[in-house]
Amino acid sequence: MILTGGNDLPSVPDPNDVAPERDRVETWLLEQAEELRTPVIGICRGAQFIAHRFGARLVDGQHGHSGTRHHVRSTGDAPWQWPERFTVASHHRWAIPADGLPQQLRPLALAEDDTVEAFAHRDLPWWGLMWHPEREFPAGPAADALTFILNHSTNPSH
Repeated sequence: MILTGGNDLPSVPDPNDVAPERDRVETWLLEQAEELRTPVIGICRGAQFIAHRFGARLVDGQHGHSGTRHHVRSTGDAPWQWPERFTVASHHRWAIPADGLPQQLRPLALAEDDTVEAFAHRDLPWWGLMWHPEREFPAGPAADALTFILNHSTNPSH
C-alpha cells in the first residue's frame, strides 16, 4: 500500500488543508495493514500519517523543506546503499524532529536541520520517505529507497 502526499494532518497547528474523509480511510487502511502485516510506503504526507499514528511530533519546516531540493544524510541503518549525503526533491511543510520520532520507528535519513527524512518501522514492513522519489530525474540515490522497498517489501528487517 502506498500513502501519498497531499493535505495537512488535522493534528498540526493551524492546518490549512485537511481531508477528514481521507484521514478516516487511511486510518482504517493502516489498521488493516497492521493486522495483516501488509507492506506500507508513506510518501511525504503519507510518511507523516504513519509517524503520527505512532505518536510522532510534527513541527513547521516550511522554510527548509517546502518546494525545494535539499541535502539529507544517511544514518547508515538502511538496507540499501546510499551515499553518505544526497539531495532530495522536497515539498512538505511539516517535519519530524529527530527527537520527535517514536520508538517504534527508526530513522534512515536526516536533513541538515536534524529532521527525519526517511524512517522504517522496527517490526512492520512500513517505511516513510518525506521527499518525493517520483519527482527525481534522473532517479539516483533519492529514489533508491523506493526501488528497494518495492522489491523487498515483505521483510520488515530490511
